[in-house]
This record gives sequence, structure tokens and C-alpha cells, in this order.
Amino acid sequence: MHSSALPHATPEWSGSDPTVLTFSMFGVRIEVRVDDASLVERILTCLPPGCSADASARIDRTYEILSTAPGSTPSHSRSTDRFLLADRSLVWQSSDADALCRRFQSHVELFLAVRARTHAIVHAGVVGWQGRAIVIPGRSVSGKTTLVEALIRQGAEYLSDQYAVLDPGGLVSPFLRPLWIRQDPQVRRACAPEDLGAVAGRIPLPVRFIVVTEYRPGALWQPRQLTPGEAVLALLSNAPAARHQPGYLLRTFGAAARGAVTWSGPRGDATDFAKQLLNLIATTLDSEATIGGSRNGRHE
Repeated sequence: MHSSALPHATPEWSGSDPTVLTFSMFGVRIEVRVDDASLVERILTCLPPGCSADASARIDRTYEILSTAPGSTPSHSRSTDRFLLADRSLVWQSSDADALCRRFQSHVELFLAVRARTHAIVHAGVVGWQGRAIVIPGRSVSGKTTLVEALIRQGAEYLSDQYAVLDPGGLVSPFLRPLWIRQDPQVRRACAPEDLGAVAGRIPLPVRFIVVTEYRPGALWQPRQLTPGEAVLALLSNAPAARHQPGYLLRTFGAAARGAVTWSGPRGDATDFAKQLLNLIATTLDSEATIGGSRNGRHE
């Protein structure tokens, strides 16, 4: 049953001045106000994948993207900076519109991850393999995007390189952003999964494997299998909402971990590790199938 699939309605901007959009995702409603028409299309591409148009009166957060400093008027503002505000508080200012848009995108997504009402969100890479999800929890610079890239080059289905979106039944939904591939510690480039020969996932998948790992130069992967309780704690430690709604997260992560095999341990090169991981998964599935077949035979 795939009832947790995220909506795919396209939000529409109002024709007002400033331009206003209200959208919702994960039960959270956000309003965006932009006073520069030239930024509207660019901002639209920064909205979370799967968000839907929403004209509800209740707003959880209002973002403003302004071409004049807060509190000033256009005639008194000589700055080339643009300003990003969240609920009237200044978040970022820059003369680089692309940098401002990227900051808006990451700020919105983190707010959704913290305030989500219908899903539990984890910092994680996610790929699909033979109809099952492999979830790789980890913070920034842990190497999860590099590992996701290596796995989809091996034929895995791409679901996300940033967030695992889990429903109360333990299914993980796609969160289809371009992969942000690091060229060096300070520079990343956006890369569509199709450019890597990958297929993007479109439906939620059951979590079957959780891989808790981080890159260490020269490391040999010697995985330790975690208990379901340890798996839940690994997910919780990478959940932005851990302090805000721990009870809901524990129940949701428990549903995901019950049907999953979880391994932990540092890894080395991503390409070598991806091959090693998929081989271990194949061995695990074969072993389970053999045990299941033996039990059925004895039962008969």
C-alpha cells in the first residue's frame, strides 16, 4: 500500500505586488512574499519537491525576499543586496541572487523537517534496490551524497541525497532534489540523477536496510549489525525534530527499523564500498530466502 506518496500539485503565484505564494507540505503551511518579479521563477524552482498549493488561512511561517533593506523604502536604499527574512527576522543578505535562493531553499527544507506533522524527516541519503529502500543517515560532510552517487552508478534507484521522508508505517518517500556533489570542501555542483544514468524513484518504499557509516580515508568496512533499538537511535540522532517531537519520531522510526537490517561502521572509497554493500545485501536476501524456504518445507 503506497498511501504515503507525497502530493505533486504545482503551486501557483498570485499576481499581486509583492508576489505571494502559499504552499503546504508535511502538514506545514508556508507563505512566501517576493517584491522582485525577476526572482519569482527562480524561487519557484527552490520550493520543496512535492509541495502543493494551499490557500489556508493558517500560516506556520512567512518568508520575505526583499530588494530593499527591511524598514527602508526603495528611494532610500542604494544597496545591491537582497534580503531574506523569516517571520520578519533577517536570515541572510547578499548581492548574489543564486546564493540567496540556495539559502532560502535550505532554510525552508530545514523548517519543514523540524515542523513536519505527517512524516518524520531524517538527514539521510536514500536509494531503492529491488523494490526496497536503503537509508543512509548522516550529517553534512559525512559522505552520504558521494555514497548515493556511487550506488546509483551501480544501478540503484535515486530517492534523495538530503532527507529520508518516513511515514508512520515505515515507508520512505522520494525527495527528489538534484544531487549536490562536492568538488572540494567548499564547492558543490547540482547534478540531476538522470545525468548519472539513474532512475528517480516515484513511489514510497519499505525501509529494508539502514547503513550507518561515514567516510574515513583508507578504512576497511567491517560492519557491525545493530539491534532495532540501536537503529532507531541512529535515525533519531540525525532527525532535525528530535527535540521537538521525540515520541512521534520514536514510533515512526521504530516502524521503519522493525523490518530493516542495520549495519554500522566506517567506510573507505565510495565506489568500492557500494559494490561491497550491494554484495552483502544480495547475500543477506539469499540467506533469508533460503531460511524461509526451509521453514516452509518443514511446515508442509
